[in-house]
Amino acid sequence: MEKEVIVKVNQPKTKILKEDSKTITVALKSKPLEGRANKELINFLSKKYSSEIKILRGIKNRKKLVKLIPRH
Repeated sequence: MEKEVIVKVNQPKTKILKEDSKTITVALKSKPLEGRANKELINFLSKKYSSEIKILRGIKNRKKLVKLIPRH
């Protein structure tokens, strides 16, 4: 399953702000330095959805396309 993710970095708490069938808006505590925010996003979403997460597009942008791969 693929979802568009909109990231808001440097927030007080990591959490999902909004979610619908195609888009997730996520607040992250990390700053967008040296890939920290992307790592936090991958860890957060993989725990939330019990899936492996891959960023397909937007590695350096607020808007990303991620793929959720279910774990067996």
